[in-house]
Amino acid sequence: MDDSPKTDSPQQQERHATWLELFYDLIFVIAIGQLTTFFSNDLTLVSLWQFVLLFIPIWWAWTGHTMYANRFELDDQGHRILTLTQVLGSLFMAVFIQEALLKESYLFACAYLFIRLVLLTMYLRVFYREPDSRKIVTPLLIGFSIGATIWLVSVFTPPPGRFYLWVISWLLEFTIPWLNHKRLRKVPIHNTHLPERFGLFVIIVLGESILRITRAVINLELWQFFTGANAICSFILIVLIWWIYFDYIEEFVTGKIKGTGLLYTYLHFFIYLGIVILGVGLEYSILSHISTLANVANLLMVIGITLFILPLGIIQGINFKQVPTRRFIISSLGLIVVMVTFYILEVNLKTFYFLPVLTLTIFIYLLFQRFQYSRLPDEI
Repeated sequence: MDDSPKTDSPQQQERHATWLELFYDLIFVIAIGQLTTFFSNDLTLVSLWQFVLLFIPIWWAWTGHTMYANRFELDDQGHRILTLTQVLGSLFMAVFIQEALLKESYLFACAYLFIRLVLLTMYLRVFYREPDSRKIVTPLLIGFSIGATIWLVSVFTPPPGRFYLWVISWLLEFTIPWLNHKRLRKVPIHNTHLPERFGLFVIIVLGESILRITRAVINLELWQFFTGANAICSFILIVLIWWIYFDYIEEFVTGKIKGTGLLYTYLHFFIYLGIVILGVGLEYSILSHISTLANVANLLMVIGITLFILPLGIIQGINFKQVPTRRFIISSLGLIVVMVTFYILEVNLKTFYFLPVLTLTIFIYLLFQRFQYSRLPDEI
């Protein structure tokens, strides 16, 4: 196998996810499932905030490995061993994630720290084996090492100080790639591989949403017209989300991203988060006849779709250079305004038609998106 990193004109090379990367993703299916169950069992503003906080390390751990593999992957046995070692750390992160904000949170911190140390080892291999990449890798090594050191300190720091240290570490590590973006341009992303990897994570969170819907249907003790309609609409809504995302990605993104891909990467955090929150909202919309949380379920659906649709609109606006960015952002904001209006009406009128109306609205938005695409220039 070729031991040199894929740094020669990567945008010109067709590349797809490897079997190793697909296996790596499996552990994050478990982690997201564990975290979503934690949130689903306690629908409060506090638990929502905790859910978002704990979603960050899942996303950042997966993104860290994905971005490394996209730019610097050394296709050898050492890379495989290190990736599988990360899988082990991710497994323990999934095991301890429901206790991550309790007294035993040091166990979660140790698991996450282990993942980051393995990633640092991967970057060190590039540093020593590819001298031409050292100017690019060195800032990442320094920044991520400081972040890992903060996590090490957090292991021995009692809560809530431990959690403050986590946030400081994340803010630092999120900033490092942006400060290094000029150097990262020298090793451009694989513009077929990255959209595919991010799309696979979208599939993971969509799968978790379908699982929430399935569990809700299984737990139904009494089938009624509204519960049956909500179950059907829930599945249709997930299909529409899939359609909106991949209809755009497949036709206008794959093979066309240029530069560092940092904005594309960071905006996907909100896309993933929104889909998972939407799934929890759909779960409780089906169970609303046995729950007092119907309004909460509707609010979660609005929040989830907002987090999904607005970042996607920004990505669209930035990607289509020949089309005014505001066109896509305004259409996203328009959809959000419509959803919020429907939500307010539902809170006051209690019609129980919110989900069917929301599904129809998203379907109309999909048709509108297709209409916008049809008017784009042939060369984007």
